[in-house]
Amino acid sequence: MSDLVSMAQKTHRFESGYLDYLVGPLIENQTLYQRRSPLSNADLITCPVIFFQGMQDKVVLPEQTELMVAALRNNGIPVELHTFSEEGHGFRDSLVKIKVLEMTENFFLKSLGL
Repeated sequence: MSDLVSMAQKTHRFESGYLDYLVGPLIENQTLYQRRSPLSNADLITCPVIFFQGMQDKVVLPEQTELMVAALRNNGIPVELHTFSEEGHGFRDSLVKIKVLEMTENFFLKSLGL
């Protein structure tokens, strides 16, 4: 998740009270939500980042990841985004899981110079 306010407003029913528990009710803590959102702090990120996004994700909507990727690219941070059209929040397809591990390894090799 990159924007806590957006997540609190748009996440599905199962996760709807999760941020209330972690941060407090949105109506009373909107400034805190904004301050703690990764998107608001993207300028503090200085290392390469890789994202894996299920396009059917109803917990962390794809737009959350896309906004974070755009912010990092705008700041000149190396970033990769890999999307999976048939996956949701937790990847279930074993072939996708293998692909994620392989891409993670390649990312580490490239980004860390290993």
